[in-house]
Amino acid sequence: MVDSLSVIVIGFIAMSAQVLFLREFLVSFGGNELSLGAALAAWLASAGLSAFALGRQADKIKNKRFALAVCFICLAVLLFLSLLEIRSIRDYLGAAAGEVVSLPRMAEAGLLVFLPACGLLGFMFSLSCRLSNAGKTYLLESLGSMAGGFSVSLYLIRVCGVLQIIAVLAALALSAALLLLRSAGKGWAVLSARVCSIFLFGFLAYLSFSPGWQKLESASLKARWRGSEVIDNRSSVYGSLTLIADRGQVSFFYDGMRIYSVPDKPSAEEKAHLALLQHHAPRRVLMAGAGIEAVRETLSEPVDELDYVELDPLNIEMARSHLAPEYLEVFLDKRLSVHNIDARRFIKYNKKKYDCVIINLGDPLTAQLNRYYTLEFFRELKSILRQGGVLSISLSSSENYIRRENALLLRSIYAALKEVFGEVKAIPGDTAYFFASDTTGALTYDYKLLVRRIEERGLRLSYVCGAYLFSRLSAERVDYLERILKQRYSGPLNSDERPISYYYANISWLSRFRHPLVCALLAAVTERLIWVVVAALAMVMLSAGRKRGVRGAVVPACATGGFSAMGFQMIILLAFQSIYGIVFYKLGVILTSFMLGLVLGARRGMNFSSEAALSRFRKMQLIFVFYALFLCATLRLLALRQPDILLWFGANLFFPLLSAAAGYITGYQFPLANNIYSPGPSAVSRTGGLIYGVDLLGSCLGALLVSAFLVPILGIVQTCLTIALFNLVAFYRLKTIV
Repeated sequence: MVDSLSVIVIGFIAMSAQVLFLREFLVSFGGNELSLGAALAAWLASAGLSAFALGRQADKIKNKRFALAVCFICLAVLLFLSLLEIRSIRDYLGAAAGEVVSLPRMAEAGLLVFLPACGLLGFMFSLSCRLSNAGKTYLLESLGSMAGGFSVSLYLIRVCGVLQIIAVLAALALSAALLLLRSAGKGWAVLSARVCSIFLFGFLAYLSFSPGWQKLESASLKARWRGSEVIDNRSSVYGSLTLIADRGQVSFFYDGMRIYSVPDKPSAEEKAHLALLQHHAPRRVLMAGAGIEAVRETLSEPVDELDYVELDPLNIEMARSHLAPEYLEVFLDKRLSVHNIDARRFIKYNKKKYDCVIINLGDPLTAQLNRYYTLEFFRELKSILRQGGVLSISLSSSENYIRRENALLLRSIYAALKEVFGEVKAIPGDTAYFFASDTTGALTYDYKLLVRRIEERGLRLSYVCGAYLFSRLSAERVDYLERILKQRYSGPLNSDERPISYYYANISWLSRFRHPLVCALLAAVTERLIWVVVAALAMVMLSAGRKRGVRGAVVPACATGGFSAMGFQMIILLAFQSIYGIVFYKLGVILTSFMLGLVLGARRGMNFSSEAALSRFRKMQLIFVFYALFLCATLRLLALRQPDILLWFGANLFFPLLSAAAGYITGYQFPLANNIYSPGPSAVSRTGGLIYGVDLLGSCLGALLVSAFLVPILGIVQTCLTIALFNLVAFYRLKTIV
């Protein structure tokens, strides 16, 4: 019973720490798809390599309960140290607050931060396999992971600070240590471990009933934002919001990236008035993500109604708490309605028609943000625009010289807009503003007309004025940008199924660090090149390790299973958000469904003898092939316009079941693989660690490659086919074993 509880605690702590540390890592470095992939890959690789490399050592340890108890004590300390290390890592790298850090330095930081705790967790899994069989250990670890992920993501993060949750996890680790020590025998070593556990418990209790928590939290935040004054820091289920004060200006940082500052009148005037002046008489306006000061500027225009969409209510709540009263007066204006909902979801189900829609959500650096720049979203926006209505979006650019990598991003968005709207114009600058309308002649580059509209509306603008518009809309600058945008674009149109623009956005982001060779190589990656690499890897899988017989086929099959499971999860989450928008608790249900499937699959996979294990393992590998094809067809069907009842079933039944099925197949394979591979009882830890490590390394590749490369370049359909091909090759290897 104690052994089983300890494994559940390992899973609970591992998943909880992963959720917390990845969030904290992204806050420290700013989140995009490459940085998230690098962080998740560092986590999985650290745990996988540790389980793989230290599995042999676990078999040699005599008193395994005592060793596991010591590991739990060390883990309790490492959790705190890792959190403090994440928050101070920018100082170690010599990066100022808000400064963008290059991907190699970010990967270095990820390994430094995650290796100690993840390495220990991987070793603890291998050790646990010796106290019980590997299949049961995997089942119990998955059960703990499911509980940990669900508890932290959907509940604890709402009511507790990150440091407090880490304290809860540390207390769990110490409790598990004390339980294990009761059956670990006697001696001074066991007694010392008990004393150490009790001392650490007492220290946690002291911090809980003293100002120690606040001091430690404050010190760690100061380390992260060194040189800046942190006036508030809070977390929600959506992310972490930090307010920084600097020379009278309050900056809002969301997951480490600045989203807007107050006061910042030049930026606020640009966001609001450049779009509104394109329309001859805007009365009803929709705005997403531009910030409180831009809302204030919009309400200075003679509009009748403004719908402001902000996903996270924490943003508005903190603005109300810390901004000066003159900025908060906007909330008293009866023309303003604030909607705390995903912008895409709001637009999909909203029946209103607008004169102007302003989308200001930053560059599409993640798959989540890319949803606001796709063909499907532009079509939804077109459907809510009145006759002569204007859409405005903005992207990072350059006023005088646009880099080749940045031009790829701008051109891909321009091509998608042109596919949907009859007229598209762009205003050059460090931020390029794109305007689109389906009414010919609705948009203009005539600065005199825009100045006349300013005067007619009685606007008192200090920045967007005649001289500014004359310079910004000069013929030379406009022509230069238009030449770049109208160059032949050979890439795919940015869509939900094939989100190529976030790939280009990440290349543009990388180009800031003067890595021309890396950027050139990434820009050269094409659909054809990926299929050549896939074919080469398939040939290697067919030929490598044939002399090792069954073992030589099972190990790559396990890696393929880990890769497939992570790939399927990425695809399911991306497709769900594209169809339904961000509904956070439902995303939590989908992730929990996967873990539940993992538990049920592992439980079922334990029921077979060694003779039947290989046959079942082959069948599971073939089922992965059919699952990939079924997933592809199902997502295509759900992406079509369907009756509301079918969409409801999709959100509440189909997606959770798809996720659970992927988890079931993955969980089913693990105990079968251990049963097939293990040479005997003396090598249980080594075998369990090897299979677990290979599975995690496959998942690591899935996290890094599927979301960052395969989905944006190949699209969801071809990514599913790629995963199906790898599993088909793995099945063929298993089928042809003599």
